[in-house]
Amino acid sequence: AENLTPCSGPSVSLAGGSIGSAASGTTYYHRGKIDDFRIYSRILTDTEITALGASKGRMPGATVTLGGALNVDGDLTIQSGTLDVSASNYAINVGGSWRNSDGTFVARNGTVTLNGSAGGKTILMGGEKFNHLTINAGSTVASWAPGDKLEVTGTLAVTQGILAQAGTDLLAGTIAIGAGGMWRNMSTGDAVIGAGGVSNNGKIYLNGGGSGCGADEILIRSSSDGQQRAWSGTGTFDIADVNVKDQGGSVTAYNSTSVGGNGWAF
Repeated sequence: AENLTPCSGPSVSLAGGSIGSAASGTTYYHRGKIDDFRIYSRILTDTEITALGASKGRMPGATVTLGGALNVDGDLTIQSGTLDVSASNYAINVGGSWRNSDGTFVARNGTVTLNGSAGGKTILMGGEKFNHLTINAGSTVASWAPGDKLEVTGTLAVTQGILAQAGTDLLAGTIAIGAGGMWRNMSTGDAVIGAGGVSNNGKIYLNGGGSGCGADEILIRSSSDGQQRAWSGTGTFDIADVNVKDQGGSVTAYNSTSVGGNGWAF
C-alpha cells in the first residue's frame, strides 16, 4: 500500500503504488479481499465511521491527484470526491469493476485499463467520461457490463475480453476490437460512433431482438449527423435487428432497417 502524507489543503498527491500489494505490485499480496477504498480530506469522527460501516450515507471526499500510475487489483469505487489523473495523464489499471456512484473523475488525456481475468464485472460511470478505455483481460471470457451510459471520448479498445452492452447506451470516438475481444449487445442500448469509426479483428455481435428475431431495438448512429462512420477489419460481424444510419463498410445487417447514409448491406 502507499502512505499518504497529510497536508493543509483539501488535495493530496498519490505517488503511484498498488492497493492490495507492495508498491511494486509484485510482492506482499494482501491475503483477503478489499471491499472498499476511500480517501477523505479530514479525520472522520466515530459516528461517521459507524455510519459508513452501516452504509447509512456518503461522506464528502478529498480531491486525489495521481502522482504515478495507479494499480487496483480489485474494484475501484469513487463514492464521493474527485479522482484526477493529473496533467501527466497517469494510467489507471483496474482488475475488478469500475464503480463511480457519486464522485468526479477527471480523465484528461489518460487511459483506464480493465485487466481482470474473471467475468461478471461492471462499469458504472455516474455521468462521467473516460478519455481512453481499454479492456485487456487475462481471459477471453472475462466480461464488463456497463451499468449506465458508457462514454469514451477517445478510443474504446477491447483487446481481450468482452464488453457486454445491454440496456445502456455506448458513445465512443473510436472502437477497436482486437483478435481476442468481443463487443456484444443482445438487448437494447444504442451506439453512437465518432470520427474514428469501428475496426474489428475479433467479434462484434449486435442483436436488437435478443437471441432470436425481433424489433430493431438497437440504434447505430454517427456522432455527427450525415457523416458516415467507417467499419473495417477481418473479424466477425454478426449483426441483426438494428436500426442504422450513416455507417459505412462491408458489413451486412440482417432483419434490420436502414434510414439513410449507409454503405452496409441489408
